[in-house]
Amino acid sequence: MDIVFQERHGVPFYACTDPRWSGAPHGFSTRLGGVSTGIYESMDLGTTRGDEPGHVRENYRRFFAAIGADADSIAMSNQIHSDLVR
Repeated sequence: MDIVFQERHGVPFYACTDPRWSGAPHGFSTRLGGVSTGIYESMDLGTTRGDEPGHVRENYRRFFAAIGADADSIAMSNQIHSDLVR
């Protein structure tokens, strides 16, 4: 399985070339191609870090368009880091 660099609509990303993934739009974002400014520049996809919400929404719109995904059909998760050791 190879992960290759691609760019569509001015948004660079990485995607898997394995044919088993061909039916699911997917991509691994970079920090390039977005509209965020200042300390959040450029493709900020964080919704809890303080970036302008409109910028984050536009960044998602651009990223989804680049990977060919329907923004209304996306499943997302919230990752929580824990300091607990078991």
